Amino acid sequence: MEWLLATHENGRGPVDQSDESQRERKGLDLRGTDLRDEELDGLPLAGAVLTLAHLEGANLTRTHLEGAMLDVSHLEGTILIQAHLEDTNLYNAFLNSATRLDGIVLSNKECRTAYLADMHWGDVNVTVVDWSAIPILGDEHTANRRVSQDKYRKIRD
Repeated sequence: MEWLLATHENGRGPVDQSDESQRERKGLDLRGTDLRDEELDGLPLAGAVLTLAHLEGANLTRTHLEGAMLDVSHLEGTILIQAHLEDTNLYNAFLNSATRLDGIVLSNKECRTAYLADMHWGDVNVTVVDWSAIPILGDEHTANRRVSQDKYRKIRD
């Protein structure tokens, strides 16, 4: 995985979401990948496409997943302790009581917040999440954006 990150985009390396000029870059395309029980602790996976990925039991402690696509991914038993999930799409992702969410970061000062619509929470312990640190969810932010005069296109804030 480290080699893939280092050679991403002809050696440009992983996406750094703290650098505003890189926020539009695409991360690694790992859709459908089987990463069960892998040690991914602290890796820079910002912007990665992990749609339909199997991450059951993977260690993603302190992993940077800002802007990643984790839609319809399997996170049952995944360790996400102190993971950065700002602006991450978790639409229809699967979690269970073994999924560790202690200290996850779902929002930042730019109001870039995770998208949590239709997540399959199962019996996950959401009491370990500091919900007071989240002013608005990404889904709510998108829904509240102004609409253009034709009422079909959202006006970018």
